[in-house]
Amino acid sequence: MKNSILSFESKREHYRADVTVVWSFDDRFSLALQVLSDKKGWKAYDLIKVAGGAKDLCTEDETCGSSFLLDQISKSIRLHNSPEVYLMNHYNCGAYGRNQMEPTEDEDRFFMNELRVAKKRVEDHLRLHDISVPVRNLLVDFRDIYEVD
Repeated sequence: MKNSILSFESKREHYRADVTVVWSFDDRFSLALQVLSDKKGWKAYDLIKVAGGAKDLCTEDETCGSSFLLDQISKSIRLHNSPEVYLMNHYNCGAYGRNQMEPTEDEDRFFMNELRVAKKRVEDHLRLHDISVPVRNLLVDFRDIYEVD
């Protein structure tokens, strides 16, 4: 037996995603995603929200988590024609075991390197599947979103 708990009306038409976003499920960074989405003018985006954001992509080793993320990114691009991908990591990330509240130069270097590895991994995966879209890296703290190379 099923009981409706809420009625709503969703659009049934297929959509085109403005972007694919890999984001952390840490709710402290939900506002940052909303502000970014508003600033970029994203109306529809495919959100892949997991612990640590891009963390599982930051290793050359094949893991269940990295395979899942790569598959989801590819599906977003194929199914919803997403023209670009954003990968996010953040300071004070429990998935990394990093509980330092304020960013330091060591944290900057660590996360920027992690994001470089993740970006290359995604680009290599997409190239293997004949997909060519830009991949961008974001590093987020409690006040700012930084795009990093």
